[in-house]
Amino acid sequence: MNKITSLVLVAALSGCASQSTLTVASQPAGAYITETETGKAIGTAPTVVYYDSKALTQYKDSSGCFLVKGFNAQWVSGATATSPSLIRLCGSTSGAYTYQFSRDSNAPGLEKDLDFAMRQDSVRAQQQQSQAIQNAAAIQAWSAMQAAQPKPVIQVPVTPINCTSYSLGNVVQTNCR
Repeated sequence: MNKITSLVLVAALSGCASQSTLTVASQPAGAYITETETGKAIGTAPTVVYYDSKALTQYKDSSGCFLVKGFNAQWVSGATATSPSLIRLCGSTSGAYTYQFSRDSNAPGLEKDLDFAMRQDSVRAQQQQSQAIQNAAAIQAWSAMQAAQPKPVIQVPVTPINCTSYSLGNVVQTNCR
C-alpha cells in the first residue's frame, strides 16, 4: 500500500511541476478579466490562468523572463484598466506568478465597485465555510465507517485437556494432562 501511495504522490507532484500559474487580481477585487488580443474571457478577479511550463520556455526574453499575452480589466461600474500587451513573468522558482490591476480611484462608480468586491468576499467566505463543513462531515463519516469495520478476531489454539478421576475411599483424585 505504501508503494501505491508513493507512486500517486510522485505522479501528482510531477503533474503540478509541468504547469505555471498567473493569478490575475484586481484592486478592488471583482474586475472582469479578458485577454487583450482576443477578448477571450478569463474570469472574475482574482482568477488563475494556467500555462504549460515547457511551452512558456519558447517565450523567454533576453533576461530570462517569460512573456505572456496581456489582459483587460473591467469593473461593474464600467471603469477599465489595461495591462501591457505582453506581461513579463520573472523571478518565480515555483512557477507561480501574480499580476495586479489597480482601478483608477478618480473614475466614477468607485463605491459600486467596492460594494461588489465586499459582496464577492462575503460569497467566497460562505463558500469556504460550506466547504469546511463538508470536509468535517466527510471526515466524520469516514471515522464512523472505520469504527464500524469488524475488528479481526485473534484465535488462540486450544489444546484439549484430558482428565480422569477416581476415588480412593472418601477422596476423589483427578489427574489432567
